[in-house]
Amino acid sequence: MTSDTVGIFGSVRKKEGKSDARCIGILLKTLTRQLHAELQDIEHLKHLKNDYTNKVTQLTPWLTDKPSITEVIEIRKKIRNWKSQLRHKLADKLDLEENDEHSGGEMETVKEELSTIRNELQEVFNKEDGLLNQLANLNEHHFPELNIQFPELGLKNQVEYGGLVKVGRGLDQFDVKEEGSDGKKCFTSTNCGKTVFFKEYIVDDSIGIKKSDFLRRAHIYNKLSSPNVLKLDSIFFAQKQAFVLLPFQQCLSSTQGLTEEESCHILHGVLKGLNVLHDNKLTHGAIHPNNVFVGPDSEGILGEVDFSKALRQRSEKLFTTSSGLVFGPPSTPWGTVEEITRQTDMYNFGLLALWVHFRDRSFERDAKGVPDYKSIGMGAELREILNATVEMEPQKRKTPADLLVAPFFDFSRFEKHSPPEDITLQLRPGRSSPSAHGGSILKQKHGSEECVEDNVSEGVAKDDMEGVVQVINQGHIDSSVVTPTLHGHAMDTPANTPAEGQESEVLPNASIDASGFVFKLLNEAKSELSAEENEDSARKTDDNVEPNDGHSVEQETEEKKASGDISSDDDDL
Repeated sequence: MTSDTVGIFGSVRKKEGKSDARCIGILLKTLTRQLHAELQDIEHLKHLKNDYTNKVTQLTPWLTDKPSITEVIEIRKKIRNWKSQLRHKLADKLDLEENDEHSGGEMETVKEELSTIRNELQEVFNKEDGLLNQLANLNEHHFPELNIQFPELGLKNQVEYGGLVKVGRGLDQFDVKEEGSDGKKCFTSTNCGKTVFFKEYIVDDSIGIKKSDFLRRAHIYNKLSSPNVLKLDSIFFAQKQAFVLLPFQQCLSSTQGLTEEESCHILHGVLKGLNVLHDNKLTHGAIHPNNVFVGPDSEGILGEVDFSKALRQRSEKLFTTSSGLVFGPPSTPWGTVEEITRQTDMYNFGLLALWVHFRDRSFERDAKGVPDYKSIGMGAELREILNATVEMEPQKRKTPADLLVAPFFDFSRFEKHSPPEDITLQLRPGRSSPSAHGGSILKQKHGSEECVEDNVSEGVAKDDMEGVVQVINQGHIDSSVVTPTLHGHAMDTPANTPAEGQESEVLPNASIDASGFVFKLLNEAKSELSAEENEDSARKTDDNVEPNDGHSVEQETEEKKASGDISSDDDDL
């Protein structure tokens, strides 16, 4: 076989090998894809099995058992009984009021009995609410026929409005005290021992306020899940009146003497509530000091709106503070009022921030119709909030999400930082103290004074004396007189203990510059050491010379002390 023939057969085999590999690769990809599909089908079947198992577990008890309304019927009997007692007792109270001869003790007794009956009635109402909520849940998920079988239970309204609407309630079932607020009738009372707040609204189809619209707005508002949006407890009707029961909270307009941090927390809470509303495409339209509340944690809570009015109707009567600040959209240059939108909420929020910080100040309106606050002194953070909200053009106003990350709401600026710990250098009394009156302590505050030279401050920061020793060595100062201390306490070093009976003194002039004092101290020590060396040299010279004038060495020493050449305190060093 020739070499050409072998080459031809070899190339043929290579081509056949490549073709086989390609076929095998295609088969493997197809097989892998099919296996993945099978695994997905298996996972889907597992989920279906779990879902059906849970359904069977939930439905099994109700295949033989049916929801019982017996307990609800018994509760309603008690309600009718307590209502009857309440009517009779109210009649007795009315008789006593009309009878001028009654004693004060009789009236007090009737009032106490009325309070007891009302408390018992409210407890029974709460039990009824719990049972109706359970039946409404069963009606919605398992037994849709319950509403048809027992229409007297009112499960349709219970399901449609989430239990917000209460049937058979009345204002006379509460011991109320009338309050004034925004021209509406408002009352405070207690419900099962908790203070509550009532607001009265007029609901009349003849004046364009439909009951269905009122309930729809209230239900949408109450579905919002936010601690910064005031929740409605219940709604009940009496002829053309609607009473909204709210949990009692302190009104912002009644607060006094708020600190900057408290004001910031209140505005932050209001802004979070607005953010929830705007995320759900809802407009509040009634932000003012009488409709903002302060929660237990000082967070602001956004109050409810007038559900009896549409947005355009809420701008007909604007809230005005005692200082003349009007909470409402600015007038356009053509004299028309801006339509109530979410941008209007942001404008009113800016006015609220302005009022919280400057309650008693009157503001002139500029040419654009907005309050003129530019000339007032305030922090840069607050000014940024006002510039972003109190703006004539709605499209230039920021959103709640934008403002929540503003520096104004950075609460770290209110944190109280603990003072920095002291680092001290203690110069204890010794053989060659640089001070003529004992030891000294040098206190140095981090960040409040300039440090000593780099080589000294670094040594202090590391709780050692390497840098100081270097300076001392350079100045030929005996390092045995320097004792490092940390936080006012001497460090545990062998040469740290002073001689018995000796105490360290605090420098009387402790407020002087630290760096200047250290080098002054070192220079003094160096000078005194030089003087001492000169004195020692002089003494040695005097010892080698015979006295020929009749004076002894002791006498010469005393003469030098008297003349001031030798310090009288050198014996203590």
